Amino acid sequence: MEVFIYVLLGIIICILVVIHVLKIRELQEANRRYCEDRKAVANFLNRFAHSVAMAGGNIDSTMVSLGRFIVSTIHAESLCIFFTDEEGNTMEAVTSIGPFPSMSAFEGGEKEDVASIRERKVVIGDGFFGKISKNMKPALVGEYELSESQVEAGIKSLMVVPIVLFNEMQGVICAVNSQGVSGRFEQDDLELFASLAVVATLSKNMIETYSQMADQQRMQQELEFARQIQQTLTPEEMPNFAHLDIFAHNIPAKEVSGDFYDFIKIDEHRTLFVLADASGKGLPACLIMIMTRSVLRAICSRFTDMESLLLELNQYLVQDTDMARFVTMVFCLADSSNNTMEMARAGHTEVLLKNEDGEVFEIVPEGPAIGLIPNDMGVSFDTFSMAIQDGFCFLFYTDGLTEAENEDGAEYSLPRLKETWCHHQGSSKDQAMGLLNDIQRFTGDYPQSDDQTIMIMSVSELHRD
Repeated sequence: MEVFIYVLLGIIICILVVIHVLKIRELQEANRRYCEDRKAVANFLNRFAHSVAMAGGNIDSTMVSLGRFIVSTIHAESLCIFFTDEEGNTMEAVTSIGPFPSMSAFEGGEKEDVASIRERKVVIGDGFFGKISKNMKPALVGEYELSESQVEAGIKSLMVVPIVLFNEMQGVICAVNSQGVSGRFEQDDLELFASLAVVATLSKNMIETYSQMADQQRMQQELEFARQIQQTLTPEEMPNFAHLDIFAHNIPAKEVSGDFYDFIKIDEHRTLFVLADASGKGLPACLIMIMTRSVLRAICSRFTDMESLLLELNQYLVQDTDMARFVTMVFCLADSSNNTMEMARAGHTEVLLKNEDGEVFEIVPEGPAIGLIPNDMGVSFDTFSMAIQDGFCFLFYTDGLTEAENEDGAEYSLPRLKETWCHHQGSSKDQAMGLLNDIQRFTGDYPQSDDQTIMIMSVSELHRD
């Protein structure tokens, strides 16, 4: 009997070991896939920017290049890009890459009676592509969901992603068959595919504009496109977080702001507040902002601790950008389960804390700008944790506030910012707008030379057990 028990225990232990090994392999594979996707997106953005710069107003060649970039990024066998017409009622293909199936595979009917993919217009709301475009939701169609005509056309899996900009349908992109052995796409492929879709409409709009404009007009339109992208990425509403009154505002110096802020929910109790200043101007700064925001949001899904997060983000940007492209950032992790805050800086301005007596203190954990120095050169990020109390206010800002100049060349300065803030009361919005109005009075009619971004978090109605 004892022998039987030992054998049974041995079998159970072996099963547990096998399960553990398989789980480790699964996690390793997920991490490898994520790293590949991150590199793919970075390469895609760099190649896209180069393609736009070299297009010279030729939209056909740009669409072909864009299609090839997407195919190589998501490892698809073929792809087709559709755009809506001016009325927005129909779509037509602007390019197809690889052996993309004929329309009969998607719409049914005899092959000879159905126009080729480049000749047939798709009515929004009708047929396979038309219904997906109307729903405006990405679709992954697997082996058991394919129609008979799709299977006969050799389709094993396909993805269709609507191209939506400012809640308006611009078109769809369809990818057919993965280049893998199974030929099937996974959910991770769909998410990567969807993240690239908006670039298609940006490319089309920019090239169409470039072909019709003089150099100066093209530059202005490029900035306008970048401004629109930033607008879509900026949070429209302030987050609802326990015991915190939150307000953030950005005033760009020109058409495009190099500053941005974001609110990322980690879990039920924790939210990460971020304020950043990307180096450079125009479209390059905008692309750095998109990359930084996308990578940050992706790695936050497996958040462990603040320093590890910053080190991972730093290494990604070091690998994918040159040393002239970096981002200064400040982070605040608020935890409602224990009413604490953890803060970190990456080459950014001080965090200011005001207590209920109006006294202002500087919080200055050390750390270099993100993307500036490789981790293997000894990079580290200090963090500062504290329990929050009623009456506490936190001020996060970019140097556009303290370095704002008047016509005499004098700067607004950090001491003046602290002195002015200690006399401002009320809601976070009232305090923020009061500071910005005071800066405006100080600078007068002297033109704003740098972006100004501010975030204030006020603690109220906090009850500790």
